[in-house]
Amino acid sequence: MKTTLTLWAAPTALLAALLATGWTSPAMAQSQPPQATASPAAPSPQEPDETVVVTATRVADRRTDVGVSISVVGPQRLRDAGSEPVADVLRAVPGVSMTRNGGPGGFAAIRLRGGEGDQTLVLLDGVRLSDPSTPGGGFSFATLLVGDLERIEVLRGPQSTLYGSQAIGGVIHLISPEPGAVGLEGSAALEAGELDTRAARLALRTRIGPVALSASAGRFQTDGISAAARGTETDGLETTAARVRARAALGSGLSLEAGYWWADSDAGIDGFAPPTFALGDTPERTLTREQVVVTGGSWDRADGGLSLKLLASRSSIARDSVNPTLAQPLTFGAEGTTDTLSAQAVWQLAPGLRLTGGGETERSRIDTASPGFPGPGFTVFTARTETRAAFLEARLDPTLWLTATIGARATDHDRFGKALNARATLSARLFGGDTIIRFAAADAFKAPTLFQLFSNFGNPDLAPEEASAIEAGVEQRLLDGRLAVGITAFTRSSTNQIDFVSCTGSSLRICAQRPFGTYDNIARARADGIEVTADWQVADRLALSLAYTGLEATARSGANTGRELPRRPGSVLSLGLRWTPVPALDLDLGWTRTGASFDDAGNRVRLAGYDLIALRASWQVAEGWSLYGRIDNAGDETYQTTAGYGAPPRQIVMGVSASF
Repeated sequence: MKTTLTLWAAPTALLAALLATGWTSPAMAQSQPPQATASPAAPSPQEPDETVVVTATRVADRRTDVGVSISVVGPQRLRDAGSEPVADVLRAVPGVSMTRNGGPGGFAAIRLRGGEGDQTLVLLDGVRLSDPSTPGGGFSFATLLVGDLERIEVLRGPQSTLYGSQAIGGVIHLISPEPGAVGLEGSAALEAGELDTRAARLALRTRIGPVALSASAGRFQTDGISAAARGTETDGLETTAARVRARAALGSGLSLEAGYWWADSDAGIDGFAPPTFALGDTPERTLTREQVVVTGGSWDRADGGLSLKLLASRSSIARDSVNPTLAQPLTFGAEGTTDTLSAQAVWQLAPGLRLTGGGETERSRIDTASPGFPGPGFTVFTARTETRAAFLEARLDPTLWLTATIGARATDHDRFGKALNARATLSARLFGGDTIIRFAAADAFKAPTLFQLFSNFGNPDLAPEEASAIEAGVEQRLLDGRLAVGITAFTRSSTNQIDFVSCTGSSLRICAQRPFGTYDNIARARADGIEVTADWQVADRLALSLAYTGLEATARSGANTGRELPRRPGSVLSLGLRWTPVPALDLDLGWTRTGASFDDAGNRVRLAGYDLIALRASWQVAEGWSLYGRIDNAGDETYQTTAGYGAPPRQIVMGVSASF
């Protein structure tokens, strides 16, 4: 991809010039790393050593100490987002590309570093979110809104050593606020905007004796746009969500916790109606019910040298596709459920050696109902699978400026057998901590889904998808720490990727008794790329940020060998400006340029590049009260992330928020 390689040149040359000035810094850092805390902070260009992340190692560590690429979308950006979809917020994160079938409510996928959308693992407060009832088993960001999320951590690269199946592209961890510390505090917001968009949110946190509680609820609705680009009727979205978390401190380092998250959505979609079966206006809708239940406990030894944690969780997603014009409105029903029991121990074995290990059991189940196929009544399909795994990772700090990790995971899947994964990372903090060098090598796998194994198109002989990757990067602080720039190069090879095989007119053995087609391990792919970031605190009230991704993702097998993988832009450039002209007023400008891509594996349908501009403002009118507004797609760009599907036009949204 010559275009991509050319786009790498400018930011790489600029970064090289900046890095050249950093090697004159004083001697290496001589400060002892701080103890990990349970409440990770938001990232700050001025104090990167204080940025704490929990996803990179499953333990709260400073970002400067981890050798893998991780980005944090912090509380300020999420407060600015209001009722924005999470998928839109993630556009500006390095290594991320997003596609959506229409506006909010349409199927939305997040791809990390050129991986498939269903190769991105999504967590909510540590609980796996996936939909076993879909063909790929991935999580759809279709109806997920920011709500009261505290922050989002995006961990890039293969991560199966710590997180098991699906984490080939990386991990997106959605983290909600911790339960209250003292007294009662809360926030509320009301929004209204174009496309008849309305939203309301309420969040409360408190502590009653040893029990800390938090709860939130929100409601969002919009008339939306036509999902089909050539359609005229609107496909709206209505969604309601609620969350409750509780933590009880029982003394002697022992605590118990429980949580419940629920969401109910009704989204309009467009379909492929006869006789032409072309994408266009249809009255079809998707009704989605999502639930996450988690309970567990933890124990921390008084000296901090040992901590234990046990969690049990269930996540379920039920989807009904309905067409109100039919005698039988339900056209397809599905429910996917994942039950997980996990245990983890963190042991500070010696001053420079920490062990993190644990095990988990995961059971997945799929239930579907298809009315009228192959005859009257409902065709019901049910399948289940179980996975057991154990992992161990060691963190070594041989010096005050060097941190390394090495870990392995053994997985036993009741269908395809055993898998072994490993990861090694290195973080070197040089020249007073102004220069950080990172390196990581890892592999990952994705188990075949229940649909791919057992449906009418299933193949019970499928092997897991596999990938291995290497990344190396450097981060440099300049201008007395006010400017931080970084560059990371990565490469990943994927094998055994599962793809659909058409059986029309085929005599292949695999097609026996599957006239419409089946799944097989036939694809290989490769992704090479570069990520460039810069955060510059120009003045006390002015900050600039940049994120650039150059990607070359190609097929390495079959008739499409050498062609670009579909819906992977060759480049994504994001620029941000935050200005506080007076203490009560915040202004924010974001611009994202997404390069061209192809919609199909044969590279016959081209998706043009596009520019999105977002303007946001917040004015604190009184203590605890703010007025805010945003203009999404301020340039009123017409674009498509999926061929045939539209995208939202310019939209103005205004709101008022209160906190106490």
